[in-house]
Amino acid sequence: MLTGLGATESAPFALSCSPETTASGRVGMLVPGLELKLAPVNGKLEARLKGPNITSGYWRDTVNTTKAFDEEGFYRLGDALKFVDPARPDLGFFFDGRVAEEFKLAIGTWVSVGPLRANFLNHFSPYARDVVIAGLNRDGVTAMVFPDLEACRRLASDLGRDASAADVLRHPHL
Repeated sequence: MLTGLGATESAPFALSCSPETTASGRVGMLVPGLELKLAPVNGKLEARLKGPNITSGYWRDTVNTTKAFDEEGFYRLGDALKFVDPARPDLGFFFDGRVAEEFKLAIGTWVSVGPLRANFLNHFSPYARDVVIAGLNRDGVTAMVFPDLEACRRLASDLGRDASAADVLRHPHL
């Protein structure tokens, strides 16, 4: 399995891990030919992109095209990144959520993702390493959970160290 980050507008990805660096939540390094700008937004670093595979805008939609790009022509991905190691930028990035983390469900309820995510991770610690909360314009909230496989293995110790990740995550103790 490989991990990375991108959007339809980046056709399709902008950051990618090598097989050796793939890990839960890790999105890797910028792919060749792209420029990345990290812009501080709401206490996070938003990934902004420029390059030949980035859309030039939205068909017949100048309002949203203008909102999608900053003053230097970088596409605002809306996703935040954090360095794997700030002292070693060559090690790449982790996904750090969205810069605008509130959304409204189709039923009209506002979801504040920051506190929900923090409470989820606190509740499921140490078994969940990260969680992505989604549900914009949907009937309910959904979550994509990135498990801490080593912590989960401790709960499924009867399977042995060589058990597959799938077997560990399907274990009845989880």
